[in-house]
Formats: sequence, structure tokens, C-alpha cells
Amino acid sequence: MQTVLGCFQERLAYSEEPMEDLAGKKMKKKCTKCGEVKSSTAYYGKKTKETHCKTCTNARVKKYALTERGYLNKKYRDMIRKDSKKHSASGRHFTFEEFLAAFEKHKSIYGMRSAWGPGVDNIEQHLPITTIVTFDPDKKAKRISSNLSVDRLNPSGEYTLQNIIFIRGDENSRKKDTTYNDCLIHIKLYEERYGTDDLE
Repeated sequence: MQTVLGCFQERLAYSEEPMEDLAGKKMKKKCTKCGEVKSSTAYYGKKTKETHCKTCTNARVKKYALTERGYLNKKYRDMIRKDSKKHSASGRHFTFEEFLAAFEKHKSIYGMRSAWGPGVDNIEQHLPITTIVTFDPDKKAKRISSNLSVDRLNPSGEYTLQNIIFIRGDENSRKKDTTYNDCLIHIKLYEERYGTDDLE
């Protein structure tokens, strides 16, 4: 019995995993971020080696989400998930770093404005884009119409570096799955009904 107790105590002294004492109660451990000693239930996972408590972990995740990189990371993961569901495109996606580079190229042309518009010669007509994240403990993050949205220029194609454009959420909602041929039909019907005199 003494040998068993000795082994148990030795394991307690060196293990980072949450354990139970002889009475079945959860042991406590110290969060290396805030320094507070908390029950194992204050950490994610049953037998996790996480050294930060849930409060500190959540604060870290939230802080990262509020950065431009964090926002883009979320958009990248959402994009890959949607593309995989549609095309099962295993292993064909570009990397997050390539995605970041594509956005930096966008900013070098449009700044923090949408690509949706008449072109760089009339950049002031391109609406500004934002990367605002709001948190509601009872709901998912609220949608903000001006927030950046990753769209496919050709809606029938996949998310590739050639096919993605950075526009606003409200513009993406209006565009939806409109194709090139849809646009031609729309233009033809408009010209037949209204003519072209009012067009610049």
C-alpha cells in the first residue's frame, strides 16, 4: 500500500495533467498566464496539457480575432470549408500565407476598399471595407455589411488565387451566384427597356 501511495504522489508532483485524489475529487493546477490556481474543470479538455485556463485562453483567442490577421484567418478557414463541401478538393487549396499575400496585393491596388467598382481610375467610387468583429455571448458574431467578404469572380469555379476577389459583405449578398452570362442578359434587357442615353 505504501508503495502504491508513493507512486501516486510522485505522479502528482510531476504530471501536468488534471488528476483526481483518492477521494475522487478533481485536483487543481496553476494557470501559467494569470497565475491563479483553478480546478481542472477550468481548463479545456478532460486530460489536457493546456497550461492556460479557459478565461485566459478565451481572452487570447478574442484578442487575435480582433486583428486583421485573425479576421483573415477566419475568412480563410471558412472559404476552405465551403470549397471542400462543394468540390471535395482535397489538397488543392492554396496556403494561408498565399491568401495573405493576395490580400496585400489587393490593398496595394485598392487600399482598404472593395474591388467591386468602376476601376482604379475611379477608386473613390469603391466602397470602404472593414474587418470588424463583434462578440455576443448568446449569439454568433453579428454580420456587418461593410466587412470584407471573399467572393469567387466565377461563381461556378473553385476558390483559387485567380478566382477570388475581396469585396464587401453587402456586395457579395447582391451578387450571389450571378454568372457572366447572367450579366450579359441583364445588360441586354436593360438596354432594350431604357436604352443607353442615360449611361456614361
